Formats: sequence, structure tokens, C-alpha cells
Amino acid sequence: QRAFVNVKDMGRAMLYFTNLLKRNKNTYDVYNIGDDRLNWTKRQLAEYVKERTGCFVDYIDFAEDSDCRNYVISHDRMTEDGFKCGYSMEETLDELIKTMPVLKSESKYQ
Repeated sequence: QRAFVNVKDMGRAMLYFTNLLKRNKNTYDVYNIGDDRLNWTKRQLAEYVKERTGCFVDYIDFAEDSDCRNYVISHDRMTEDGFKCGYSMEETLDELIKTMPVLKSESKYQ
């Protein structure tokens, strides 16, 4: 699994923790921004996009995955200091899927 987060939540987190810092209220220098609900595997991402778009997904078995990150991050500090992510993986992926027509129309000018 990997930890994902919506860019809008990252922006919100930067503002939130900057404001805490200004008020001398945060006790940690480093935060893992995210939510346990946002820990998805690459396969889960691919299957969701396939379900929403009807695209073809092909899985190829490799002897070894060169990018074998698989970890779960604790968001306890973030939560304890009062921040919560507002966007689910489904909402984030749906936003990205909606941008595809825009990207396709730009590609003919490259």
C-alpha cells in the first residue's frame, strides 16, 4: 500500500500547520499528511480507474517490482493537532479522470 493525498488537502494542511506554528501551538516539526482511508495499492488504483472509465488494464508479472514501496504511515500527530483530510481517494481520482479530455485536446498541439 501507499499513502496518497489530494493536492487540495496538502494546501489546506500547509495553511493549517503554518497557523498553528504562528500561534506556537504545534509541538512537532514533521507531519504525515493523509488518512488511513487514502492508503491504496497500485492495483486498487488501476481497478478503480478501470471501473470508472472502462479502460483496459493489463497486469504483467515481473520477477521483482523495482518500485516495491509498501507501507502504512501514521497520521496520529496530524489528527491530534486537529487536521483531517477532506477528500477521499474516489473523489481525487474522479477529479483526475474529469481532466483527461482537457489533456487529450492539448496533446494535438505538441
